[in-house]
Amino acid sequence: MKNALLLIVSVFLLSASCQDEQLSASKTCIPVKVLRSICGNAVFQIQDSRFYGYGESVGNEENVFLAVLECNAPDAVTLGNSEPQQEIFYAELDPENFNSNCAVCLAMVNYKGQKHYKIRLHEVCHTIDTEE
Repeated sequence: MKNALLLIVSVFLLSASCQDEQLSASKTCIPVKVLRSICGNAVFQIQDSRFYGYGESVGNEENVFLAVLECNAPDAVTLGNSEPQQEIFYAELDPENFNSNCAVCLAMVNYKGQKHYKIRLHEVCHTIDTEE
């Protein structure tokens, strides 16, 4: 009986911790820098070591991911660039009510990695809490 109860509690705690981790990813501001972008998608580099787990190493780039941008993303990101941007943005990963109802061209940014997200960009992280 004790073993069964211990097993049930363990499974519950394990599933709760997984749900909290997924929730925190979508409610956290992750500081990122644009490496390259075109037509509503971009490659971002994570600027804070606490969030490196959301990125990956691809070629000679570290802590990066591919993102589909929300329709109202800042022009500095959506217009496309070949030069890395110095500006830091705060990315909210896979936000609820993501706005993707905009026309975009079919060009894709060059990225061979596996990690990709829908993101909402914030210039200042005041709408959601950062993890400390």
